Amino acid sequence: MSFNTTGLLQVFIALVALVGLGPIALNVYEIPFTLQTLIICLVTYYFGWRGVLAVALYICLGLLGLPVWSNYHVKPDILSTASGGFVMGFIPMAILLVLVRKKMGGFHNRGSWFFLAHVILVLLAIGINTLLGHGTANGVNLILRLAPGMIVKTLIATSFIQLLTMAKANKNG
Repeated sequence: MSFNTTGLLQVFIALVALVGLGPIALNVYEIPFTLQTLIICLVTYYFGWRGVLAVALYICLGLLGLPVWSNYHVKPDILSTASGGFVMGFIPMAILLVLVRKKMGGFHNRGSWFFLAHVILVLLAIGINTLLGHGTANGVNLILRLAPGMIVKTLIATSFIQLLTMAKANKNG
């Protein structure tokens, strides 16, 4: 991965999106519905490995104490909480999306991959939290509780990309 001015600009744009929009949260049934994973889907789809780098930088900023987590909270010790499993799963999620983005194809394929990436993130979080002793009471229950948010974020990311793809085709055609 070579870095030129355009590459650095892409990392910066992705990082600004993650820091600025990612922490926005709505609490739905005691679970924060954040935009973090939605932004991860978008920046990795558009910026590839530079998006993954932005995700890693985003996590580092949070660990350094900047207010980048849900609701702009400062939690430098987040990895020692139940949210730590999700944070540790952000990079594998981003890597998965970069690896399959060329295969995503149309609207339905993108939606399937984005949803699968969310499910994998939750499974990673369950496994990591279990290993760290935070224990996730019931993994299936957690997936079912998070599923509506995962579906909404998947639909938003997929629709956004579809709209941009159509706009680009209209501009070029």
